[in-house]
Amino acid sequence: MNVGGWFGLSVYQKNSYYDQPVLKFYRKLFSLLKPLFSFIPAIVYSYMAITFIRPILQRFNFMKSKISKCFPFVDLPDKNWSILDTFDSITPTYASTHDRSEVFEWLSAAGFQDIKPTKWGKTSFLVRKP
Repeated sequence: MNVGGWFGLSVYQKNSYYDQPVLKFYRKLFSLLKPLFSFIPAIVYSYMAITFIRPILQRFNFMKSKISKCFPFVDLPDKNWSILDTFDSITPTYASTHDRSEVFEWLSAAGFQDIKPTKWGKTSFLVRKP
């Protein structure tokens, strides 16, 4: 029986925060530390970045681009989401970035219909499978 339904997809966008060289460095670093320390270093980093670095940069916004090139973090209105998204950005073993047309082509080729962008970014879609 082939049953259809709705499907949501969101992938890292090419040339975005998730595609930065410094972020790739941190992913490799935390990946190397994981066998010895599990996710503890990445958790500590995420909390420290959001608790200490983010407030300083919010106050001195002119330093944000320079500091974030060394200490990446996700700056969201909610502190807990910032910690979570920072952790998620520095810990994946495999992470790739894509552009909008590439993702759209995947979905079309897979037979999805009603392909609609979402508010979550240029590489996020809501689709229907008949």
